[in-house]
Amino acid sequence: MTVVFAGAGASAVGRAARLAVDLLRLAPEYDGGRRRHARELHVIEAWNERQAIGPVALEAWFSELQASDDPRDLALFHDLAALIAHNLAQDMAHTRNYRTQFTTLTKIAGSTQVPDQENLWTTLGAIPHLAVVTTNYDIIIERGLRFKPTRRSPGFHYGIVGERLEGALFRGHGQDTSTSGRVPLYKLHGSLSWSLAPGGRIMRYVDCRPAITGRAFIVPPVREKPVAPRGLEHVWSGAASVLAAARRLIVIGYSAPEYDWAVRDLLARHLTSTARVDVFNLYPEEAETYRRLLPGRTVEFHGPLPAGLPVLRELACA
Repeated sequence: MTVVFAGAGASAVGRAARLAVDLLRLAPEYDGGRRRHARELHVIEAWNERQAIGPVALEAWFSELQASDDPRDLALFHDLAALIAHNLAQDMAHTRNYRTQFTTLTKIAGSTQVPDQENLWTTLGAIPHLAVVTTNYDIIIERGLRFKPTRRSPGFHYGIVGERLEGALFRGHGQDTSTSGRVPLYKLHGSLSWSLAPGGRIMRYVDCRPAITGRAFIVPPVREKPVAPRGLEHVWSGAASVLAAARRLIVIGYSAPEYDWAVRDLLARHLTSTARVDVFNLYPEEAETYRRLLPGRTVEFHGPLPAGLPVLRELACA
């Protein structure tokens, strides 16, 4: 089995989605009401204040806020989660117009509309025994693999073939919202298209309506004891099982930062000892990170995508 581990750099290929830090660089570009606008400006101001104390990745600050005992930090955490989800949903809709019908434009069905992403996931989808694990919240992977299998794309499922998603598809796609693809996709930190129902059950939708309404089930990196975030235990268990069966791990745009301790532990504990690791990241020193994290495995660095697509095609055919 080949496992692709996709980080934020995978979604940035072809500028399909903004990196996390770019989501808070500017004030909101839409008028979502005075109260919402004030809340989001408050998040941006708090982010700038945190950066003044010392440089920190947005994901690390997100994690800091969740771990805090201060009620003000927890309130800020929920506002930050809503802002991240909503702005990423705008990227999925390929628009900054808040009044556009997002539930139409943010559906999983359809393509990424980004040529580099289409080439990437068409290449990966040709691998016979493939699984994908990701820390990304967006729905680019779902669109790249396709909601349903096609002649060129394998389709995906969230660990359960035949799972029926909530919502309705585009006209002409039929209304069978069950996942029937062959590629399992494990989203370790949740998704724009997921929400958490009472009782802890994940509700998965065919679009990003949870992000649009402020109910997206997304979680920050886990900084401390290596346990799966509450509500995502079965997702992490599925990821562990495919890593344990992997002969090759293809890392795309994930630097394995120290603050993402639980994910680092997941890789170190469960990836087979004989697996080959191919790293498609921006910086060569990140290959050394994987050599330290995964001792005994063969680690090769290939540079970033899309420049590395010819190498990736060779690996896909191997």
